[in-house]
Amino acid sequence: MNRARHIVIALVALGLVVAGALAWLNWNSTPRLITGDIWTYGLSPAATSGLWTLSEESVFDGHQLAAVEATTDTVEIPGLLYLYSASYVAEATNPSYADLGVRLLHFETSEDAAAALSAETLGEGWGGVEGAVAGADESRIWRYTDPDAAIRQGLWRADFRVLNVIGSVSLLASEVAAPDPSLVIGYAGQIAEALRSRPTPAVLQAASLFQAGPVDVRPYLLGSRQLAELDAQYGDRWMINTGQLPSFTTNAQFSADAQPVLDRLGRQVGYQSYWVKGITQEEELRAVGVLLFQQVSVYKDIEGATSGLNAMVGLSTGSELTPGPSVGDAARKWVIVTQPRQNPVGQSAVVEINFRVGRYVASVQVTSRPVESESAAITLSGPTDTLAEALARQLAENLSSAP
Repeated sequence: MNRARHIVIALVALGLVVAGALAWLNWNSTPRLITGDIWTYGLSPAATSGLWTLSEESVFDGHQLAAVEATTDTVEIPGLLYLYSASYVAEATNPSYADLGVRLLHFETSEDAAAALSAETLGEGWGGVEGAVAGADESRIWRYTDPDAAIRQGLWRADFRVLNVIGSVSLLASEVAAPDPSLVIGYAGQIAEALRSRPTPAVLQAASLFQAGPVDVRPYLLGSRQLAELDAQYGDRWMINTGQLPSFTTNAQFSADAQPVLDRLGRQVGYQSYWVKGITQEEELRAVGVLLFQQVSVYKDIEGATSGLNAMVGLSTGSELTPGPSVGDAARKWVIVTQPRQNPVGQSAVVEINFRVGRYVASVQVTSRPVESESAAITLSGPTDTLAEALARQLAENLSSAP
């Protein structure tokens, strides 16, 4: 075989490799599932051209919905991961508008979402009308007609599906302000476009063809089911704090002094969530923890994670307890009692545990219910500490199976 033939064969082989790589890139860039946090696709007030103000948000996972006493039509839907709801009120400058609602349901698979949308029915008075949501795999447009003919209003709803997410946008306004479904279709289209264009969190996307993105640590954080099992004092009432919804944390979000340190240690990305306990004032008297913070950071290697844990300062005004608790590969703990005027209701005990499992560094911080004095808070620090350690050990166990 002569040299020219070798070159031709080599070029053909290279062409096949390049073609294969391009085909892989094209296939890999086509979203197959929405994996971003469902609340990140909600409708921002800015996207409504100043018509609406966000008034309330809620997030429930499938376990919470199955356990809730007030049954809804979403409770028994197979494959449901999260339900996000947002309510908006019209700006005072737009009196012809009343209410806007957005609901997003995140499913494990597209098949689960399609089956749920197919099974959905609306109550009496709702009827289908012509229209479609741009960018959706399927959609339905509805109008409500009041049985009292004297009531003239524009009540519209758009239901749609993009892959494994079902969205719903409803609008109530005067008949003059909303004579047709164009507004709900437009809002639904904005959400559908966001789902299409941002199916995967940017921080998890691969940097190149030959380098995978950071590990997604969200499945390893404590969820409502584990919190209910580990916390005997109303552990089934833990709810995601919608005042600060769970989110990824990059090194760029830290202070100017901390960022270069984290970069040098090889911190890749983190994820954090805040939880509150949804209990009454009477129930609070029997509760221990009422606020929870948890986070997990991913480092490139164990050495960087070890240094990362050593660099953590914990509660800035707290005393570090040594030796650290037996959690993961290594752990550190801080305890404080809040200042008298920090919370007008009373003083709380706060316990923070930072620990390492392999190349992961995690934190659990539990705040007790507020009590009337420092001595009472000190007494409550014992049960708070017990709960914090139980949660930290479970989170460490979760991370032990992470790659």
